[in-house]
Amino acid sequence: MRIPYVSNPPDFTDEDDKAVLERVQARRGDKGLIPLDLALLHAPKVADGWNSLLGAIRTRTSLPDAIREIAICRPALINQAWFEWKSHVPLLLKAEGFNQAKLDIVKQLHPTSQGEVCQTLLLSLFSIARNPP
Repeated sequence: MRIPYVSNPPDFTDEDDKAVLERVQARRGDKGLIPLDLALLHAPKVADGWNSLLGAIRTRTSLPDAIREIAICRPALINQAWFEWKSHVPLLLKAEGFNQAKLDIVKQLHPTSQGEVCQTLLLSLFSIARNPP
């Protein structure tokens, strides 16, 4: 089941909800609200938490870009979350030291290469996604 999106932009009257909308819009910048935002904004406090968490993951960690993007792309691929996949693959390909050959490993159903740290992370993510602790 799919819920309808809120209007774009939402026409909130509550000041707290307006503040949440401003924070989400600020994080998105010129590209504006995306469909995920328009779904989450049915519950502004949830949208605010999501925005804060994902904003921190994307911009406030010490993880190398390639590792962060593999950690996003691989579960997106496994779960067929194509919006996330399409959004993050270009970021992964721009990451330092990453290339199409490595993306081909990310795409493998049962990756076997264990050389680099990115590939080791990939194998760990694959294992966790298929066999949760």
